[in-house]
Amino acid sequence: MEMDKFLFISAAGTAAFAVGALFFMIFEPWLRRHSRIPPESDEVPKVPAWITGGLERFVFGCAFAAGLDGAATAMAVWLGLKLIPHWQQPSESSERSERILHHHRAFQSLLSGFVSLSLAAAVGEIFRTLLVLSVRP
Repeated sequence: MEMDKFLFISAAGTAAFAVGALFFMIFEPWLRRHSRIPPESDEVPKVPAWITGGLERFVFGCAFAAGLDGAATAMAVWLGLKLIPHWQQPSESSERSERILHHHRAFQSLLSGFVSLSLAAAVGEIFRTLLVLSVRP
């Protein structure tokens, strides 16, 4: 029974990863198009967003499916930690347009992270409900 539960919870994480990937294939271009924020330059190498987002959706999808206490709190803390670099203010010597663009990108990151984690929580809760229903006689 424990192995079945482990596989079910792993399936929840995998489903959260897949649902999020499909959703962001549509959402991210839509958000970029409607926000009219130019893409960031590739001068500074960064971890691709799909890796970070996919990993967080898998982990939190599993956490919610397992019904772990504090999963929502951990998710909020993770989102806050992930956004810390975005809230650094550009120097006052920067042009006003650069500072505004920085704030728009920070908000776009917050919105994307919130949607990503919300999808993980929703998929995890659906799987947890299915798991509870499958155990009941």
